[in-house]
Amino acid sequence: MKPEDLDAATKARIEAEEKYRAQVRVKLRRDAGAAIPSHSRVQKTPTAQPAPAPSAEDKKGPGCGTWTLYGLGLLLLIGIFQQCSGNSAPSTSSSPPSEPSESTRLSSFGYTCEELVKDNLKAPATAKVSNYYTDQREGRLTGTFASGYTWNSYVDSQNSFGANLRTRFACTTEPGSETVRMRFDQ
Repeated sequence: MKPEDLDAATKARIEAEEKYRAQVRVKLRRDAGAAIPSHSRVQKTPTAQPAPAPSAEDKKGPGCGTWTLYGLGLLLLIGIFQQCSGNSAPSTSSSPPSEPSESTRLSSFGYTCEELVKDNLKAPATAKVSNYYTDQREGRLTGTFASGYTWNSYVDSQNSFGANLRTRFACTTEPGSETVRMRFDQ
């Protein structure tokens, strides 16, 4: 991003940060000159120097960045309070939520079935469920939301001894229901 692309507030914030960093560098250099090296065994007594008088910048108080952080913190607290109190503004949307499409429901059925299969295996990380789309093309995944879905297929995974096994499973839903039931075939 080019400097000319920035808005005035951002430019002012950057300039204030650069000025602050320059002040810190000067202070660090001044403090580093008065520091005693730790490897020296001779203790040097620093000469008494009068403390520098505070400049107008030091008297000013918190900078622009600090106030910005305070503002963001306040907004965050207000947002958290609104979420916790449950007093959110009513939705301005006039249309009711639309029903999911048949393909969305079928995809959801397939995903849920795969998760149920994996959750019931000894080594779910090794599971390779047969291809959902191939099974749909070949007729092993059938049905509609209205009639209920059925998916008869297999999963390859390791058993508790590390041997690879192919296990057949069946997932079904009741007509008009999104509840998926899964069983392993023996």
